[in-house]
Amino acid sequence: MFKTGILLLLIFTNGIKSSCKCYQNFPTTGKIVEVSNAFDANTFESCYKSPCAFVANSGDNNVGWNSVSISWVNIYDPTGNITIYDGVDEKSPVIATVQSPSKSSSTTTSFQSSTETIYIKYTQTIITAGNSYYGTIQAGGSLPTIKQN
Repeated sequence: MFKTGILLLLIFTNGIKSSCKCYQNFPTTGKIVEVSNAFDANTFESCYKSPCAFVANSGDNNVGWNSVSISWVNIYDPTGNITIYDGVDEKSPVIATVQSPSKSSSTTTSFQSSTETIYIKYTQTIITAGNSYYGTIQAGGSLPTIKQN
């Protein structure tokens, strides 16, 4: 009975830690895409277990991405980064990085993608507490034209 109780306690406490879910972890389409911190599915508190990443497509072959606006609410780890890649994965060129500040604030970063698809990834060093943030990534404007010789 005692062993069963200990086993259930371990499963329960590990389950809480492992319920950290990325807000977005699947490809999404649209000209405005929401981004937010990972959260504990049981308590809805911010958490961080591993990097969260997803692909965003503007839905228009002629429209690229051009800005990210983030509100940083609770900062537990100032090494947190939102990195935006110009393509479908982290092997693509980095076109923007938004680093978490040391205190709550909001920021907007402008950039220009060369395709309608970008890859967004959030990472931080400390895994015991996740930073709280939310915001949007916006598409707009024409993609750069490539001159043919």
